[in-house]
Amino acid sequence: MNIKTTNVVEVQSEVMTMFMDEVVFAGLAIVGLTCLFFVGFYMAIKKDISKHGTGE
Repeated sequence: MNIKTTNVVEVQSEVMTMFMDEVVFAGLAIVGLTCLFFVGFYMAIKKDISKHGTGE
């Protein structure tokens, strides 16, 4: 019995690691930091509204 092997798994792993470079990590960091900024901004406004009211 002769079984022929292929390099499909090896090629797929190379393609997947090719796109995970520093540009992708930088983009994910920017998205994460932007989300954190807006969550912090939302929490600060909620705290201010509960402390001072809505100003009506």
